[in-house]
Amino acid sequence: MTPLMRRFAFALLVAAAVAAATRTGSADSHKRYALVFYNEAPAFEAEAKAFTAGMAKRGYLAQVVDAQAAARQHENVHDLIAAYLQGTTTTVPGATWASSPARTPIQSGDELVLSFQCDGALNVGVYLDPDTRVNRQGFQVDQGGQRLANHDACWITSGQISALATLAERRGINLVVIDGSCSGGATTFLLERRGVCALSEAPPGFPAVQGDPALSQYLDHKRYPFIRTFSDLAAAGGLTILAQMPQREQQDGFYSAGGVAASAMTLRAAIYGVDQSLGAWDLGTTDVYPYFAKYLKAHPTRVTMGYLGGDKIPPKPTEPLDLLLRRSKNYQIIIREELQRTNAVWRAEDAMLQNDPQSPEAQKKAQLYAQFSRGEFVTNPIEFTATGGRGPLLVRSGQQAVPLLPKNGVPPTIPAAHVAVRRMIGVLVSDSAPLAAALQELEREVHSGRGSADNPTPEELVTLRRIAMIEARNRNVLPRLSKVLGLLDLVEARAVASPCDKPI
Repeated sequence: MTPLMRRFAFALLVAAAVAAATRTGSADSHKRYALVFYNEAPAFEAEAKAFTAGMAKRGYLAQVVDAQAAARQHENVHDLIAAYLQGTTTTVPGATWASSPARTPIQSGDELVLSFQCDGALNVGVYLDPDTRVNRQGFQVDQGGQRLANHDACWITSGQISALATLAERRGINLVVIDGSCSGGATTFLLERRGVCALSEAPPGFPAVQGDPALSQYLDHKRYPFIRTFSDLAAAGGLTILAQMPQREQQDGFYSAGGVAASAMTLRAAIYGVDQSLGAWDLGTTDVYPYFAKYLKAHPTRVTMGYLGGDKIPPKPTEPLDLLLRRSKNYQIIIREELQRTNAVWRAEDAMLQNDPQSPEAQKKAQLYAQFSRGEFVTNPIEFTATGGRGPLLVRSGQQAVPLLPKNGVPPTIPAAHVAVRRMIGVLVSDSAPLAAALQELEREVHSGRGSADNPTPEELVTLRRIAMIEARNRNVLPRLSKVLGLLDLVEARAVASPCDKPI
């Protein structure tokens, strides 16, 4: 190389370096923020602070806020966040910084991770369309009522969170929302169709997922170097959650992914709505429950999912049995409607997988299904209640993985999983009529006054035995249905582009 050529090559290198530095400087000018709210329950507070610290270690300007104290002092948590998004303040009142405090307000091009670690209450339990009007029992009404998929956690509703997403969009702020409440799926449902990355997750101590690991642990670079995106984070949390029998369909670890999360939650919500209406979780509010609880205590014929028992039995009923039976029928209608739509999608997918297996879409879905069904992402470092196994979560080798289902329990292919899901849903729905009839018969016998919960009549014992038999069959079906559905949900979500496919 001649001296002139060397000088020319050197000049090119310098120019490239300057251009790279310019690009880097431009990218670095956009900051990443994390704003985490919690209520004063110990599990939420601990997880909120751990999550905030983990985000700070990843380079986020992170602050954590006691939402309960903020609500007492300022009345409106939504307004506090709105002021922050509008750039009128750099610190939310009462916040504690886990990083160095921000010097300038958030601005266009910046990213904000907004996390809520709080109890939540959903006004309804089934998703259809955000414009549907319902009453507090979840029944569709012609006028009045409330919007579907709206909940309250950390003194802010999912509808208000959606309004904040509008504000963020107007200002050009890239928003990520993580809802840790037991009704966090409502937030995912509303934000997914808007192209906003939204995750619903359940931290430790939740009623249905005791022992599940918190998302904060996956922020550790050294322990989990392959948690790269918010989609990865959602998959980690979601699989540990579906590994145990969920009582509340809204708290699964779904995340925004091309409409997949909203669709999955609609079907799953209706399935569990039917079961909960006719199972111990909701029967605890009726006058037949003391009989039911005493019988199950003496005859342990099923797992204790939702079984109150002991001093947790309400002193008097708060809902009539008739309301639960009507709610169950309402959910069954939604199951039929959603299955019609889902079956059309599944038939097209089955045809694609069988007729064009070498297509990129077919190969991607088949590979994802094989990957997840082998148990690669399915162990729980605290406790895996389905099998009692232990081991690290998200292991690559599979050597320490606890299977998602027992050997030969996972359908071998996606089409086979579709068949299995339809069959299991059929069992639950067909059991609903005899179960409802038995519950009504028990209620008549209870009101006759001939027996008591401590000393039921022979007729009541026969009815209780019939109820327990049907419930036991459902309890054998539901955990497997939950896991196979969750496996399909994850494959569908990971197979499409998601606004959550952004680095953490």
